[in-house]
This record gives sequence, C-alpha cells and structure tokens, in this order.
Amino acid sequence: MEQKKKFSDRVREQLQNKKSETIQNKTLGFECLNCLNSFDVPISDVYFDIARELHFTPEPTCPRCGATQEIQFSEATAEIIDHWIWEAKIRTEK
Repeated sequence: MEQKKKFSDRVREQLQNKKSETIQNKTLGFECLNCLNSFDVPISDVYFDIARELHFTPEPTCPRCGATQEIQFSEATAEIIDHWIWEAKIRTEK
C-alpha cells in the first residue's frame, strides 16, 4: 500500500511540473489594433484574477506604438489559451 502512495505522489508531482512547464516561458502572439502590428511576447506567467480576468506577466505591450489597451490575441494564441482553459492549466489568484 505504501508503494502505491509513493507512485501516485510521483505521478502527481510530474503532472504538476508538466503543467507549470507548459505555461512558463511560452512565447505568445498578439496583435495591436492601434497600429496593426503583430508581435510575440515571452510570457512567464498567466493567471485569472478574482474577477476572472486573464492576466499575463509581463503585460503585453506593442513594441511599435506602446499600446497596452488595444492588444488582442492572435488566432494561434487564442487557441492556446482556450486549450489551457479547457485543461485547467491557468491558475486562479486568490
């Protein structure tokens, strides 16, 4: 019985490490609606706040015009975010 517990603990730890690896240090694509620029941002963290709004660290900023409010996901990034939400890989800040 003790051996199964150790195995399950190892599996749980491996899954947790895999979960954090998929989001940390991921480069995501964004588009600026202000100057119509497409750009990539290396993201170190993604989380939902209490109001269930998605936040990125660092915050995406257009390298051309400096906009932060007029930023949207690229289609590929939207699919990645949908996958992370479906797989429950995005943490909720408490």
